[in-house]
Parts: sequence; C-alpha cells; structure tokens
Amino acid sequence: MTKLPSTTTLLIGFFILVQLPLLIQPIGGGHIWRQAATASVARNLAVESFDPFHPRIDLREQHTGITGMEFPVYQSLVGLLYLVTPTTEDWQGRLVSLLMALGCIVYTILLANLLVHIPTKWVVFSIICLQEFFLLATRFMPEMTALFLAMMGTFHFIRYKDSGKPKDLFFAWLGLTLGILARPYVAAWGLIVLVEFLITLRSNPKRAFVFFTLGITVLIPFVLWYFFWSPHLSDSYGLKNHFFSGGNAEEILTDILSIETWIKLANTILYDYCNWLLVPFVIIGLLKIRSNSNWKRDHTVLLVGVPLLTIVIVLSLTGDHFKPHTYYFVSLIPSLTIFAGMGMFIFERHYPIAGKRILFFLPLLTVSLLWYIYPAHIKDLRPFEEVLSEVKQNVHRNDLVVSEDVGSYNYTLHPIRRRGWVVGRNKIEDFNFIIETQRLGARWVLHLENGKYKLHTISSWLQYLKTEK
Repeated sequence: MTKLPSTTTLLIGFFILVQLPLLIQPIGGGHIWRQAATASVARNLAVESFDPFHPRIDLREQHTGITGMEFPVYQSLVGLLYLVTPTTEDWQGRLVSLLMALGCIVYTILLANLLVHIPTKWVVFSIICLQEFFLLATRFMPEMTALFLAMMGTFHFIRYKDSGKPKDLFFAWLGLTLGILARPYVAAWGLIVLVEFLITLRSNPKRAFVFFTLGITVLIPFVLWYFFWSPHLSDSYGLKNHFFSGGNAEEILTDILSIETWIKLANTILYDYCNWLLVPFVIIGLLKIRSNSNWKRDHTVLLVGVPLLTIVIVLSLTGDHFKPHTYYFVSLIPSLTIFAGMGMFIFERHYPIAGKRILFFLPLLTVSLLWYIYPAHIKDLRPFEEVLSEVKQNVHRNDLVVSEDVGSYNYTLHPIRRRGWVVGRNKIEDFNFIIETQRLGARWVLHLENGKYKLHTISSWLQYLKTEK
C-alpha cells in the first residue's frame, strides 16, 4: 500500500504551490520601490561590474550609480543567476527569496525542536500563516536571506556550545556575519553570543574568549561597512543613500514617547505578522511555554530577548517610520511561529477535531485574504504597456533616460531596464532642466500622457517644450 505524504510535507507543498504564480510574475505590489531598487543592484552586478563593494542603482542621474546601501549579500546571489539568465526578468530574485524562506522554515523547525518539542506540522502551519512571512517569501528583497543566515548562525552557535566542533563555530560566524550585513535589523540574533560570553567569563575564561572572538569578528565587517564604507560611497560618488530611512535623534525620541507609535507597533505585530488569525494561539503558546518547568537560558534569549531587542533596534533607528516598512521586524517571525505552533498543539490536544479542521482551513483562508497580491503587477505595469517594445528597439542599454515619476520612485526605471533620472511633472516640463540633463548625457525622455508612457528623443522633447509650453 502506498504511504501517504505526511501533513508537514503537504503543508510545505501547499506553500510552494501558492507561491509559484508569484515566482514567475514581474515585480509589483507592496514595497515596489524597494524591490525595484534591490533588483537594479543585482542586475547591475551582472551587466556592469560584479563588484559587491561598489553596488550600483539605476536611479543614477549622470553619476556611476554607486551608492551606499546594505552590503549586497542577497543581490550578489541574484546577480550570479543574472550572469546566466535573462536580466529582463524578475524570477531570479523571487526564486532566491523563496529558497531562503524554505531555509527559514527548516531552521525554525530545528530551533523549535531544541526549545519546545512541538509537532513539526504545527511549526510549518504557523509560519506559512504568518502574513509577513507569506508576503516576503517571493519578494525581490533581502529579508528572507538575512533571516535565514541569522538563524543558521544562531542554530550552529547553539550546536557549538554542545559539540565544540570548529565546523559549527564557522557556520555560526558565517551566518551571523552575512545575516547582519545583509540586513542590520536581524542583529538581535547575535544576542545569544553576548549572553554566553558574559555567563562564561568567570567560570570558563578560555571558552569566553572564543565567544568574544566570535562576536568581535561578526561586528568588525558590520562596523566597517555601515559606519565607514557605505557613507564613503554616498559621499564620494554623488548619490545619496536610497536604502535607509529614519529621522534625527530628536524626532525618533518624540516618536518613541508617543502612544500612537506603540499602537502602530501593536497593529504591526497583531495584523501585519499574525494577521489576527493566529493571535489567540500565539497568546496560548506564550503562556504555556513561559510556565514550562524546562524553561532555560536559551528560551529566554531566543523567545524573549531576540524579539524585544529587535523592537528596541527598529524603534531606536526609525522611530515610527517602521509602519510602511513592516519587514523591519522580520526577526519576530521565528518566535511568533513557535508560540503559535505551541498554541495550536495545545488547542488540538483539547479539541482534536477542531484542530484538524483549522490545520486545513487556516492556510486556505490566509491565501484567500492575500489574493490581492497575485494581480498586483498588472496595475503597476499598465503605464508601460505601449512603450516597452519601443524602448527595447530604440534605446541602447547604456543610454540615459529622463523619466517622469509614475508614483513609485525607484520603480519607474525598472520595467524598461534603463538608467538615468526620475523626476516629477514640473521637472519633465522644465526646458532648462531638460537642457541640463542633455548636457549631462541624457538622450531620451519618458513622459506620462493619459496614464501611459510615451518615448521621445531628448531633442524632440525640447522642441515640443519650446513650441508648446
């Protein structure tokens, strides 16, 4: 008799199946500006120079495109695919994100087994029903890669504490170093190294020195990149950093002291991550795990310390600016998954039939509630429908284009795969400004007319402005 697939296998298969339509779509929908900017760096690594220490964006004006940003770990992985596949498509970035999301599922299962011993099916069930995880799993963004690497580093560090094997120490260093470089907001996962160093400092100085060395060698590349090299790139190559946002210290402090910021934070966790559906089970799981007699230091660090430190890091760096950028809290995903998984496990023990129904129903409901992401790219691409073939035929790959902003700043140059300026209507119709861009090397103008882009040579556009405006 043929053995049926396990529930865990079916859940993972379901998750992959519902992500496949997104995998083959162009960039669109949520955080489109961030996805397009990330894609431009990955593509330019392949078509211009595969130098991750000098990342280049499309929104470059007359400059080289080199600018300060997060270290392009994810972009380099996608860039490698672009070396051997068409750079006119977006599936490469989505594929890397999906593979990393599957890696996150694996490491969440491994960490859950270390901490709470709940059935694997409930871990997988919970993580694929977390709204932010579902959305980020195929987005052209580095979040899944950063989380995967940070979790890999944490898991192998815990293994090293028990095994003492150099291999685990190496993977701990590699994962934490690259994860934090890829996205600083996952830095909270390094908390476990600090805690173990402080605890062993007196009892085992030799071991504490190993932990200290690990922490320092993780931090050195981070400090060098974010505090020295990245600002140097922005200052030296003429382009401001397009990848970081947040106010000054006074504005951030004002935001932190505002009750409105904390309401936004609660809504981010309860809706953007738990989608409200998992909230009861997260609460049940949190209460159950906290009352567990087997609660140990690792539980405190990973299930309480990492989430709290993540919140502190994000609020300290951005104030209330996290609301349009909910992915800043990506490090919350594993702990919320484990709490929800424990809650579902407890619920199923008391109500087995209802538990089985929820196991089937909630993933379907999650996809149904997020149906809007599947056709999102259609609306975003509509202004470019009539001009894409014309650009491909007439505009050389290295020609600079002055494009009117469609509303998503970094995205405007992405569908045409060209570089240059993105400006508002007042600038695109400013004769003197267009003259200046021509002097700086611009050859084409993309102008919005009745919601559709029209392509003009810069000389014909100047003639139009001279006679019609």
